[in-house]
Amino acid sequence: MFPTFKILDIEKEKINNKIYKDCLKKYKLVIIRNFFTKKEITDQVDIFRRRKVKLVKQSGNYFIGKKNFSRFDKTKIINKFSTYSRNQYLHTLFSWNNNKSFKIIFNKLIKLRNKILNISSKKYVFTYKKRKFINIPKVLHYPNDGFLDKHVDFNYDNDSNFIIVASQKNLHFDKGGLSYEINKKYTNLEDFLQIGDIICNDYKIKHGVKKIKLKKGQIGRFSLVLSMHQI
Repeated sequence: MFPTFKILDIEKEKINNKIYKDCLKKYKLVIIRNFFTKKEITDQVDIFRRRKVKLVKQSGNYFIGKKNFSRFDKTKIINKFSTYSRNQYLHTLFSWNNNKSFKIIFNKLIKLRNKILNISSKKYVFTYKKRKFINIPKVLHYPNDGFLDKHVDFNYDNDSNFIIVASQKNLHFDKGGLSYEINKKYTNLEDFLQIGDIICNDYKIKHGVKKIKLKKGQIGRFSLVLSMHQI
């Protein structure tokens, strides 16, 4: 059975605040297609993979001026909405820092998100739903045996994640992948996704990344995530 979600292809239809909200309310899961090309994304992933990374064990709170950091997340998250484990690399790329990794990609995504959500500010701190936020651009990398347990996104400090698909099943990893609970079934969506797709989901929908398995020479699963963090 084909899972239920909505693909908004910007080459075929327009997208604005009303269309986006109506689709998200009806389908809970929206995929924006053809805003980015596959080459735009894969070229930047190749460059990013060649950079040297120093991992930190603890990164602290988010704030304006915070330096970029990379860490390997394997701790269990426990809150009133979800309890879940993860096995992934997290790399932050704050807009105010000089690092050029994915800078053009995230700037384009911020402009699209602002248009869709009617956010007018172009500054590092912006107002949404009468609250003040900063952007948290980040790269998630799932190596062999990487995973993210099923959970919901609700968090008092965050709002509206926009996720760019940056790798392809069978090419970059063999098994596992991004999965959503649709019609009471936990479904792997990788066969329906393309590199460059932007995924937006209702915060109540359960989702995660099923355990990634690699064949020789494969690099793992990458995604680019634009989050909003309340300050």
